[in-house]
Amino acid sequence: MEKEAEVRRAETMDRQLEQALFACTVFEKTSRNSAKQRAVVGAAIFGNEEEGCASAWVEKEQEAQKVQEKTFSCFLKVRRHWEGTEEQKGEWANLCLTFVAVPCMLVVGKKNVEGSEEEVFQKGEWKEKTTFFLGSAGHIPALPAVDADKEPGKKRKVEAHVVEGSEHMAIVDHVDGIRVTFQEQHDLFIRLPRGVSLGEGMLGKKGPGDHFLKQLCGVLKMVEDRTSKSDSRVDTEGSRIAVLDGEGSRYVHLGTTAERFVREGKKTKSSMKNLQDKENRKELEIFSTWVNRMQDTVVDYFPSWLKKIVEAFNEKIEQPGLALSHESSDKVWPAMVSGRNVFLNLHTDDDFIWSLVTVVSEHEPTLDSPIVCYFCFPTIGMAVPLRNGDMLLFNPKVPHCVSSRCNGSMDSFCISFYMNSKLGGGNDNSQEISSKEMKDQAAVLKKKKLLKRKSRGGARK
Repeated sequence: MEKEAEVRRAETMDRQLEQALFACTVFEKTSRNSAKQRAVVGAAIFGNEEEGCASAWVEKEQEAQKVQEKTFSCFLKVRRHWEGTEEQKGEWANLCLTFVAVPCMLVVGKKNVEGSEEEVFQKGEWKEKTTFFLGSAGHIPALPAVDADKEPGKKRKVEAHVVEGSEHMAIVDHVDGIRVTFQEQHDLFIRLPRGVSLGEGMLGKKGPGDHFLKQLCGVLKMVEDRTSKSDSRVDTEGSRIAVLDGEGSRYVHLGTTAERFVREGKKTKSSMKNLQDKENRKELEIFSTWVNRMQDTVVDYFPSWLKKIVEAFNEKIEQPGLALSHESSDKVWPAMVSGRNVFLNLHTDDDFIWSLVTVVSEHEPTLDSPIVCYFCFPTIGMAVPLRNGDMLLFNPKVPHCVSSRCNGSMDSFCISFYMNSKLGGGNDNSQEISSKEMKDQAAVLKKKKLLKRKSRGGARK
C-alpha cells in the first residue's frame, strides 16, 4: 500500500509540474530572480515532500475527494430544476462526473484541442502580420499603422477579421461555462458559468436600474482621471497594441508590477496610491469589494497545480498587490489593466501564471445579456463571447486578443488581472537562494528541458 501510494504521489507531482510549465512563464536564465521563480514553482509541487509519509498524502487526497463529492451533490440538486431534454441532462451529468477528480469541471461545456505544441502556442502564419478581430460587421473602428520590427521607416501588414462568420474562428459559448484543454491534459482556458459570474453578491441591486457593475463603471472612470494612459508592453515578436476605439477610450494599469531598474532596494511599483485618499473612501470600498469577489470566485475553478503555485508565491514573495483595504483578500493577481472601449492585436504575454479577463458595462447584466466583445484564440480557432460580468481564466502563453466592441455605442471596460513574470521571482537578483530552493528549482529546470526535448521529437525514455 505504501509503495503504491508513493508511486501515485510521484506520478501526480510529475503531471502537475508538467501542467504548470505549460502555463507559467519560467525562464532558464541563470539570474537569482529566475532561480527564485523556478523555486516558487518547485516548492508548490514538491512542498510537502518532507512533511510525512505517503499514507498521509493519500489521506489528504481522500479528504479532498469527499469535499468535492459533497459539493458536486449540492450542484446536482440545483441543476434538477434545469429545463432541458433528458438527453441534454444526461450529457451534462456525464460531463460533470469528472468534477470529482477535477474541480474546474464545474463548468459544463468541454472541448479538446489536438495537434502539436507548436501549432497551439506559436503564432505561425499570424507572426508576420499585426492581426485584429472585430466584434461585429456593424461597427468597424479605424486600425492603426504599425512600424515594422527592426526596420525603420517600414510598416507591418495590418489586417482585421470579423469574428462572426469568420473562417478562422468557431464561437464557443455555454451558459454553464466552457473548459478547453490541449491533448486532454493541459487547460487552455476556462470561462466560468454565467450564473456564477452574476452571483447575488456581484449584482447587489440597490434600486431600479441600479446594480453593482454600474457603480463599478463610475469608479473605473474616476480611476482613469487619476492615472496616466499606459504604454503597450513590447515583446520580441512585436508590440501589444491597444487601439482606442472612439472618444472616451482609455487604457490604464493599476496595482503592482516589477520595477524595470531596481534602485535603493525598491523592487516593485504601485499605481494604487491615488485611490487611497480619504475623499475616495466610498469608491475604494466598491473597488476593493469587486476585487475580493472576483478573486474569491475564480479560485474555486483553479486546477490544483495553480492553487499550489499561488500559495507558494504568497508564502515566498512579499508584494503589496491590489490590496486597497485591510479586508481585501488580494490572494492571486497583484496587477490589472483596464481598457475602456479598447481592442488589442494578437499577442502573447510573459506572465507568471494564468490571467483573468472580465468585461464590465453599465447595462443590466442578465443570463442572456448582449455580447460586449469576443476573446479570441486564433491558433486554436476559437472565440469566446464575453457578456457584462463574464469571467475567463486563460493561459497567457496561447496567442490571444480582445476584439473590438460588437456595439459601438455601448461603453464597456475590458479588464485583465495578471502577475508580472519578474514579480514571480521577487524581482531581486541580490536575494539569497536556500539549498531547498536550489533543489526545487533544479527539478523544475530538469523537467523543462525534458519537455523541450520531447516537443522536438527527441525525447528519450
